[in-house]
Amino acid sequence: MNSTNNPPLLIVGLGNPDPKYLKTRHNIGFWFLDLLAEKYNLSFNDNLKKGYLDSTYQDDNITIKILKPMTFINDSGSPLVKFIKNTNISPKDIIVAYDDLDLSPGKVRLKFSGGSGGHNGIKDITEK
Repeated sequence: MNSTNNPPLLIVGLGNPDPKYLKTRHNIGFWFLDLLAEKYNLSFNDNLKKGYLDSTYQDDNITIKILKPMTFINDSGSPLVKFIKNTNISPKDIIVAYDDLDLSPGKVRLKFSGGSGGHNGIKDITEK
């Protein structure tokens, strides 16, 4: 646990594990987590039986968990529920990185509330 006793933050990156989608914008959430892992020299733990890959960044001030659901985007909520089931992570401490077809490639938007915008992965997460 971190020294501040704050609950960990969780960053979830959405993507599709099928190799035919690896270079499509549907995998932007995976790309983002791969860049974070590279920058902070993190490796992913294989929890494929539970449907995800995960890693942890920790320093004296913060703990950040990162999670790649290894299901198709439409079922992103199931592995997320399995991951947070026995943690003290609350929905307000979760950031989800995903593609948004309403944005031009290379554009980023931060949303702090609102609906799924028609994104099936976000819809599945909020429903579950």
